[in-house]
Amino acid sequence: SDGGLFRLVLEQLGARPKAVLHVGDNRRVDIEQAKRQGMKTYALPKATTIMNKDRGYRAALGTATGSHQIAQSVVDALIAQRLFDVPTSTGGSESLFRGDPVNLGYSGLGPVVAGFALWLGRRAREDGIDRLFFLSREGWILKQVFDAIHADQEETPQTRYVYASRRALLVASLRERSDVLAVACRGFGDAKVSVGELIQSRFGLPPEQVPAAALKAAGYSSVTELVRATDEGERVFHGLCLDLADLILMHAARERDPYLRYLDSVGLGQGTRPGIVDLGWAGYMQGAMQELVGREIRGYYYATFERALQWTARGCKLAGYAGEFVTPAYHPSALVSRRPIAEYLLCNTDPSFDRCEDVDGEPRHVFSTASEPPERRALVEAVHQGILQFARDLS
Repeated sequence: SDGGLFRLVLEQLGARPKAVLHVGDNRRVDIEQAKRQGMKTYALPKATTIMNKDRGYRAALGTATGSHQIAQSVVDALIAQRLFDVPTSTGGSESLFRGDPVNLGYSGLGPVVAGFALWLGRRAREDGIDRLFFLSREGWILKQVFDAIHADQEETPQTRYVYASRRALLVASLRERSDVLAVACRGFGDAKVSVGELIQSRFGLPPEQVPAAALKAAGYSSVTELVRATDEGERVFHGLCLDLADLILMHAARERDPYLRYLDSVGLGQGTRPGIVDLGWAGYMQGAMQELVGREIRGYYYATFERALQWTARGCKLAGYAGEFVTPAYHPSALVSRRPIAEYLLCNTDPSFDRCEDVDGEPRHVFSTASEPPERRALVEAVHQGILQFARDLS
């Protein structure tokens, strides 16, 4: 602190002070002390110092930036190293992520997803879970981050990526006429949809398999006729679904059997203490899957909404990292209050899982034929690259 180290260096070098340039990032120790010995100096500010001067990051990270909280300090250092570790950087960019989606993944979503993965590992161990099943499609990046962070931890549950969707579980869960009526009675709002499209989306029954006689009896001219968003229109649709109940249940059984065999093959059917992992929000997938396989499956989420209470009342056990049964509009996390954006960025770009079908006695996955726009694919892949890189750097 008294400059003794500089005098020792000058003595060993046998150099004149003005012939030596000392570069440092600490103004008091590196710059002021060196100047007192007559040396030339160059101040190279720390990346975190530059970041703290950036208005956007100062607002985003708050007063914890630069504090002695270990977790916050590590996150600050990683972000600063990636975005501000450049001698000529002064901060002040109009974009928090320099216009690069990889930076958005690294600095914006990376810390959030990594925090969720760290919590998930601790919570699953506390609950005695031996296998975690990450549900498609948000589960893909969640699994990659979890595996990267917990790679060297022997007691961490094994992980598996599992194909699941609301559509696949909804159809497979239809066992009785009352199930058909319950699904038929879900409101369809003001959406302009044909009767054939609505039956297929809710029950998996292709429009061409709907008997013309049943349509005529219900008052529809064809499967292309639009359903009427009125009380009378809903009553007519409910009647048609009940007339088709036997056909719907036969179709549901054909989908249920191969899907159950698939779930059993990955370990969800028996022999493990399983937990499923998803982004959130209402716990439907967990509840439907638990009832389908007939065993307890714990659920782990970033957050859950009040609607998830219906599943806890039916015996489901679930936990949320950022909160349970929250009101999204008042939640501080952007992943919750701006969830459509979060889902858009975290959802894998692979086709949506539709169902399993039986092929020579083996379950085969069937996916949606809809393709992702190339612009979204490029954006999401870059964001996921950044998220995963943050997790690897953190670990």
